[in-house]
Amino acid sequence: MKCIVRTARRALAAAPWLGMAAGVSACDDSQIVGPEVFGEVVEFAQEIPVAQLETVLGTSAVRLEIVLGEEGLVAREVEAKAPDALGEPEKIQSRVANLSVSDGGSVLTFELGDVAVGFDSETSLRNSEGHEMGFENFVAHINEALASDVPISVRAKRLPPDAPQHPDDAAFTAMELRLQNDAIERGIELNVDGDNFETNDAPPPDGWIRVLGLAIEVRASEGLTKIQHQRDDLQHADFEGMVASVNLDRHEFVLANHTVVKLIDISKIKFEDGDRHRLPSLAAVDEALRAGKKVFTAGEGVVEREDPLTIIASHVVFEVEIPVEDFWGLVESVSLDANSATLASGIVVRIDVHTKIRFEEGDRMRLPSLEAVAEALEAGEQVFAAGEGEVVLGADGTLTILAFHVVFERELAVENFAGPVASVDLNAHTATLGGGTVVRIDDRTKIKYEDGAERLLPSLAAVAEALELGQAVFAAGEGEVETASDGLVGILAFHVIFELEMPIEEFAGPVESVNLDNHTATLENGVVVRVDDATKIRHEEGDAHTLASLTAVAEALTAGDAVFAAGYGEIVAESDGSVTILALHVVFELDIPIEEFEGQVETVNLGAGSFALAGGIVVRITDHTDINLDGHLKTLGGVAEALAADNVVIAIGKGRVEAEGDAFVISASHVKFLIRETT
Repeated sequence: MKCIVRTARRALAAAPWLGMAAGVSACDDSQIVGPEVFGEVVEFAQEIPVAQLETVLGTSAVRLEIVLGEEGLVAREVEAKAPDALGEPEKIQSRVANLSVSDGGSVLTFELGDVAVGFDSETSLRNSEGHEMGFENFVAHINEALASDVPISVRAKRLPPDAPQHPDDAAFTAMELRLQNDAIERGIELNVDGDNFETNDAPPPDGWIRVLGLAIEVRASEGLTKIQHQRDDLQHADFEGMVASVNLDRHEFVLANHTVVKLIDISKIKFEDGDRHRLPSLAAVDEALRAGKKVFTAGEGVVEREDPLTIIASHVVFEVEIPVEDFWGLVESVSLDANSATLASGIVVRIDVHTKIRFEEGDRMRLPSLEAVAEALEAGEQVFAAGEGEVVLGADGTLTILAFHVVFERELAVENFAGPVASVDLNAHTATLGGGTVVRIDDRTKIKYEDGAERLLPSLAAVAEALELGQAVFAAGEGEVETASDGLVGILAFHVIFELEMPIEEFAGPVESVNLDNHTATLENGVVVRVDDATKIRHEEGDAHTLASLTAVAEALTAGDAVFAAGYGEIVAESDGSVTILALHVVFELDIPIEEFEGQVETVNLGAGSFALAGGIVVRITDHTDINLDGHLKTLGGVAEALAADNVVIAIGKGRVEAEGDAFVISASHVKFLIRETT
């Protein structure tokens, strides 16, 4: 067994925890290095004032670990680490606020100051246990959590740059991203120097640590920030992994990679009352392992010996994998005394202070509390519950789920409505549709409208004005069916759109001419169609039959091609008295001769990307040709190989005629290649 030997040694006077555990007695006392050599004051790091932190950072590059509170940019703990930490990977850990994926590089936006962490195909992606995840699985996992409003945390690592990054430089590209338990602390661990710290002449705060474009407040004088400086006469080390075993007698545990971690009197186990995922003691870890649960650990400490690697922990966190279950169904009853709701399936959903009830002020469908659920049930309403939580066994054996998050949704009578508005009552805040349906608008109704939208109206008052001017208004939306005080049944609108009904006309016919200055096309029947920025021209990239713009139509006509136009739009009276159709939707289609073909393939020209059929027809394959995968052959190269092997290949398809006469050429849009068996 190899023990780490250092020149700095002190008496073992203050080591009541020494207890001569088995691992320690295996070395001669004079060779043991660790907290035993701390002297009379046992410590891993020294607490220092702000002025000393400024001095430490002003000397040279230092690895700084910053732990932040749950909200804002205020440091809860700041630790200047020993010099041997400078070469370790830099880290950021936080909940995820957003994810964007692109070919040029993907970005995770953290809730911690909206820091953007880039990642690409070279980034190692891992789950909470450290196992590799594929890119698609990782992205899907993040997106699913974000879409469900479920908090999800990630730790990002990168190799440290050659020199501390400029305070205003927010770039961070991860070499590793690892999913974390939601109990993770928000934190940053980077190499910094004097440029990254600024004192405040008029505290509070005492100063700011400036990293990644952030200004993190240091508030030591108020007792909100604890500043420490690691001792550099000890060999510090990080550890993390799954706990393989626990030895309570020796106050130690062993990781899956065989690293031994010891706990002493001053080892800090990070745990707060109410933590669902974390465990408060080594005994709780031992109990969890005996119950068949998995426990992940991470922390820091000092190296006692190298073989086996033994670390005495300064601080550690234990996170247990808890059984999680989704739940959904109608709520049958509520017990406010037990803070629980029983579903029709018999599952009991328990709510505590940590449960997130998803609700936004003004939401008609959702309920904000268990009390509101109870009131809704008493009123005869049906309430649906859905969420996720920890599976716990009730005292009577009932399946109980302690909810992490839940949504309670009223089963309302919801009705869609649509039709012309017949009248408006501004005093009653209602619009009566042509069929007699009364739609009520209140402060929570969302009226769909955007500035500049010519046909949309922003309010009930605007609808009334339009009706007074003799204009027709169409309304459509969705709302809750309600009975008014006079007994009439109406709809309280959740959302509604009021649209001026414009005279709409369909058009179709060959295009005779184009005026690009006026943005118009004149059809052979005399109809003038105007195209503007709002016109939707139906065209897909690579489609040889349709044209993408009015300019393309003009070019086609100049080339002698025939162009057919079809669509619909609003009838507009021009200033000169003429009538134009302002197109809402239009398709410009080339009048191209299409030919179907079927026959035996005689030859293949791979260089030209074509094949010849018996009879002399030449068929050309392009990037836009759809080769039917139900056929026997998938490529032109495969056809050539089949012919070389004396197989008979039949081609069936259709395409655009490019040339006629002696050289009849078809540019194929679709083709299927079949091998015909010969006897």
